[in-house]
Amino acid sequence: MRKFTLLFLTMLILGFIMIPTLAKANEVIDLYNADKCESPDFIDEDLSGYKAYQGKVYYFYCVLEGVDPATIKPLTMDGKKSVTYAQDKNNVYFQTIILSGLEPNQFKIKNIEGGGIILYDNNSIYFDGTEITDTNPDIATLEAVGDGYYRDKNNLYLQKLAGTTKNGDDYFTFKKIDGANPDNFETGYKITPDAVYWYGKKIEGADVGSMELLHFGFAKDKNNVFFEGKIVYGADVRSFVETAVGDVNYYVDKNGFFGDDDGQHYLTIPYMNKEYPKDVKITQKSLSSAIKDYETKYPNYSPQPAMPKPGSPEEQALKKFEADVAKAKLEAEANKQNMIKLGIIGLGSVLGLGGIVYRVMRWKKRKK
Repeated sequence: MRKFTLLFLTMLILGFIMIPTLAKANEVIDLYNADKCESPDFIDEDLSGYKAYQGKVYYFYCVLEGVDPATIKPLTMDGKKSVTYAQDKNNVYFQTIILSGLEPNQFKIKNIEGGGIILYDNNSIYFDGTEITDTNPDIATLEAVGDGYYRDKNNLYLQKLAGTTKNGDDYFTFKKIDGANPDNFETGYKITPDAVYWYGKKIEGADVGSMELLHFGFAKDKNNVFFEGKIVYGADVRSFVETAVGDVNYYVDKNGFFGDDDGQHYLTIPYMNKEYPKDVKITQKSLSSAIKDYETKYPNYSPQPAMPKPGSPEEQALKKFEADVAKAKLEAEANKQNMIKLGIIGLGSVLGLGGIVYRVMRWKKRKK
């Protein structure tokens, strides 16, 4: 019992020692304070970013409290002083944020050509100021391949904007794309003899021999229509053609057009809106011609409506999306009805008030 108590106390003490260390490694500390931005006497003509002046450290005229003015210096990258990275004797900084997982002078820098900047050691990786915690890229082979995508010898990754810091600077996420082949990466679609890829991720079920690449992230084969590498459920592949709404091009089929309710922008997951906008330049003749061309090309094939497998994540996503669309339409209709009711009430109130005023005026006239 005594040994167990000593072991428990030892583990408890170690836990209290390690908790502050772990917290420091994961906590995002932003030194920006709008009340500490001022116009000092100095003029930062070379826009050096970090500057020590009269016992204070400034980042573009905003005071960073707690930064050591005697040792602050910008990092050197590719022979040039960085405007957004610096270190003092205590910390490493990105803009106004402390990169708490790094120790000064104990990290390495990789400036990826055509991409971002990585600061890393054996324990932490920071990409453009954001700590990468859920993947472990091979930094030696990591390279930018366009449109926010990166690859190393093992995987394909995507860097996306996640938000802004307190002073309005961007920060990002950096995640591995599961199922992607970095060797087959190409922006947009890529067709090989064996498969079709969307940004390096194989499109399951795509027919290589009949795949046609369209515009705006769309493609189709003899079986399905695709948007950004995913099946557009419910689309009629035979009559799926491009058309125009004013100055904007869209895709339509015999059932409707693909876009939002305003007919202005594509949704992340396009859906079929059965009501064509009035200025859609498409005729039944064009749709019939598209169907005839398809049936000539594939005479013995009858396409079936593409639906996800029951119970699959795709089916759940489709159901949620359809529910969201239905909910939005119900809310829009409810708002429309409320506006009509308010209009009727308003009109009734005006007419009622007018009637009262009219009667009062007639009563006064009779009194005279």
